[in-house]
Amino acid sequence: AAAGDRDAQFNLGIIYAQGLGIDPDQTLAVDWLQRAAEQGDPIAAFNLGIIFSEKESAYLDYSRAVTFYELAVEKKHPEAMEDLALLFANGTGVERNLSRAVSLSTEAEELDCLAGETKGNFQPRFTRFVLNR
Repeated sequence: AAAGDRDAQFNLGIIYAQGLGIDPDQTLAVDWLQRAAEQGDPIAAFNLGIIFSEKESAYLDYSRAVTFYELAVEKKHPEAMEDLALLFANGTGVERNLSRAVSLSTEAEELDCLAGETKGNFQPRFTRFVLNR
């Protein structure tokens, strides 16, 4: 991970986030996930969107959530599309834009993302953890 391996950075971020074999550390989780997201990892970006948009999170920052969801959306991550659509629909962290919300939701549905479950079109490189919601 320290050498810049995107997958290792993602996995280390999830290990810290979920406390898999270690004490959870959200600061280190965010740091490693952000490194992976900055290298184009859509699942890391999606997880950061979740972290920054959870009301109970110490990292609540809707504008940062939008930024990371947008990175995941660029890579056609359907669940990020759904989450970002809700932020646009409600004007949370971004100017309310119902047209964008509908567009994102429609595209996610076209990618077979129904009720938050990915169906076929979005396949991560490996089976990996996603933060518990």
